[in-house]
Amino acid sequence: QIIRGLYHPFVEDWHAAFGSKALLVLRVEDLIERPAEARRSLVAFLGGAVSAAAADAAPLPPRSYAALHAESLQAAKAVPMRNDTRRAAEAFYRPFNLALASLLGWPVREAWQHSSAASARV
Repeated sequence: QIIRGLYHPFVEDWHAAFGSKALLVLRVEDLIERPAEARRSLVAFLGGAVSAAAADAAPLPPRSYAALHAESLQAAKAVPMRNDTRRAAEAFYRPFNLALASLLGWPVREAWQHSSAASARV
């Protein structure tokens, strides 16, 4: 399952194949938490091919990615990740996430913070 969290190598290959201007990468957190902004980015990327009305369509109910993720874990009856496992996973993914942020011109920040730290166990 580790490969599911690695985006940088694939996006880098897609940039090499298609060029960076041919790709738009949006974070799921932004799609959920800032849908109107994400739609405007998509419309701008498509060159205005979508009407402004569609871009500003009724927003989704306010939700956070963290809340949706926590609900999905609860529905799946998932066991909380151990803190030492979480730290190891975060350390593993960090260089890939930083490289992805650099590749996409995103601010270097903790953009991929874990969403269920409160439910983690020691």
